[in-house]
Amino acid sequence: MSTHTNEETPPDYDRGTTTRNIINRHSSGPTNSEILDDHLLNYPPTLNDFGYHVDNWSRIEEVIGFFETGLRLPTAWNNSQQLAVIMHSLQFHPSLPDQLAPSERNHDVYLCSVPHRVWPTSSKHWSLYTQGRFFHLRKKQNPRLDVSDSVDAGELDARLEDIRKDIALDRFHLKNSPRDDVENDRAYLPLAIYHAGQTRFDTDQIRLLGSWIMTQFSSYDMYNKNCHLFVLSLMTRIVMSKRDGTIFVGTKAQIANWDFRLKDLGERPYCQSLGYLVSRPTSTVYNRSPSHIFNIYAWLQEIHTYHTCKSIAVLYLKGPAAFRAQDPHGKNSLTKHSLKSDWANLCSASKSCKVVVQELVHDLLAGKFEQAWKGRDETRKGTYKGYLERVRRGDRRLERALGFHRRMLFITDQEEREILQELEDREAEVRS
Repeated sequence: MSTHTNEETPPDYDRGTTTRNIINRHSSGPTNSEILDDHLLNYPPTLNDFGYHVDNWSRIEEVIGFFETGLRLPTAWNNSQQLAVIMHSLQFHPSLPDQLAPSERNHDVYLCSVPHRVWPTSSKHWSLYTQGRFFHLRKKQNPRLDVSDSVDAGELDARLEDIRKDIALDRFHLKNSPRDDVENDRAYLPLAIYHAGQTRFDTDQIRLLGSWIMTQFSSYDMYNKNCHLFVLSLMTRIVMSKRDGTIFVGTKAQIANWDFRLKDLGERPYCQSLGYLVSRPTSTVYNRSPSHIFNIYAWLQEIHTYHTCKSIAVLYLKGPAAFRAQDPHGKNSLTKHSLKSDWANLCSASKSCKVVVQELVHDLLAGKFEQAWKGRDETRKGTYKGYLERVRRGDRRLERALGFHRRMLFITDQEEREILQELEDREAEVRS
């Protein structure tokens, strides 16, 4: 199978060129059959064959397009409007079939990025995920297609077991933090994938199509020739059905586990050990134009989706004790989990305060004034140990005040080393 070669000089997109115009240029070039050197007789039509946008543009869209071109806004501003469609119950084109006829060659296609607010502008990296692989534009002087596996199939179970152990030890979030005692591991980075439709192209065919799109990028440009345009152009050439509204948040290993195993079983994972299926497949994705600038329902839905995905990202990056973190077990809502965490901390502090007051009164009556001033060794060390445990679970507010608490509890360097060693020994025992 040979690839189509493009003899022409890659186009240079000026500021003010809209995203749709650029994608249409990529779509109006060689057909998929020419690029893949295959007649593709048994393949359904793609989004590219229907046209990326609905022919009937509203007046609002025309006005927005006029100002985009007249003000020469960077294309990246308009990219976000197209990417935001995947966070809403909106289709890319109403003429696509609801789903492909049952076949072993059907594969789901997702657009992927870290959880963040997409509209009015997106400054994060985007990739296209399908069949266990991520396709994205590598940021280099001469941009090229980069394909990476979600996780090796033989390592999937081992990776999931490591995740389970780190969650049990409250050290999962430390893998994403630049700390001296823990090696940073980008495999633990939370990613959100949004369903874009189905395809029957395999990864080799998608790689060839992506390589041709690369020929249309003479150089990388953060505003006009970036990863956003690449994934939108590639999606247009491979998607063959409507989207079902699925949104999943998790690590690369959790994404692969859900895609290859749990999805076919009809399960809904909603916990830190398996990932979070934020939005289930639904049949109520609206058949309407992707334009939703003044769609109030779409705005409200985007706000809810954003806050849910963001709270999961906080859990993965900062730990279950962090402010606005999602419940790691998925049993409580965000508000209820926050209230329970605050109440548990308050009860723990009240209990410690009661013990300290009782010991203080007892020592004063016994004439042990020095011990009354510093506190009993067991109580001092136990209190500081509790603070360290909370810090290791991601309590950033307490971490900033840890030095103050150490001085107030008269903790020496030797005592701190002994407490840390005790915590590490306990973690090693749980891990084994």
